[in-house]
This record gives sequence, structure tokens and C-alpha cells, in this order.
Amino acid sequence: MRMKKRTATVASFVVAPLVAAIALSAMETVSTDRLVDILEWTLIFYISILVLTLLIGLPAFMLMKRFDKVTWWSASLTGIISGTVMCILGLSLSVIVVGGLNGLVFWLIWKQGV
Repeated sequence: MRMKKRTATVASFVVAPLVAAIALSAMETVSTDRLVDILEWTLIFYISILVLTLLIGLPAFMLMKRFDKVTWWSASLTGIISGTVMCILGLSLSVIVVGGLNGLVFWLIWKQGV
């Protein structure tokens, strides 16, 4: 079942950061076995990734869409740039990889729109 383009775009901006937050939480909370800690970190990561996605990813998406250049690699590169910003703010290097994942998941969902 295909989504409308607008629905797919909104879903991309909401779901992709969640997938990235779950991945980052899984990598960063390996030393704990408490589900509550993992869920708390997932929420913290989700909020920060969502904010960066909206601050960096949304303008980049609008620019790429205007020139019809939304591709898996441009979305992944935008995610890597967002991850680099998070890394500069003090998180581990793994956020760069997770940023690329965020961009790729964004593109995969967005591409489902017709």
C-alpha cells in the first residue's frame, strides 16, 4: 500500500529519527540491562535527533526537493552531517553512523509516497 507524498514526508521526519534513536540507544546503553534506562536514553536521543533532523534535514530536504535531487545518498549525507553536529556537541563517534542511518531510513520511507 502506497502513501501519499505528503504523508510519506511527514512519516519520514517522525519515524526515521525514532529508528536512529533506537539504534543509538542500543549502542550506547550496552552496559545496562535495565529496560527503563534504555527507554529513557531512547527518548532523549529521539528528541535530540528529531530537533537536528528538523533544523538540518528539513531545509536540506526542501532544497534537494526543489532541484529534484532527493536520493538515498543525499539523504544519507545530510544525516551524516547531522550526526557530525551531534558528535561535535559531545556524543560519541557512533552518532555519525546513526546519522547516516537516519538519512537512509528517511529516504526509504519518503520514497514510498506517490
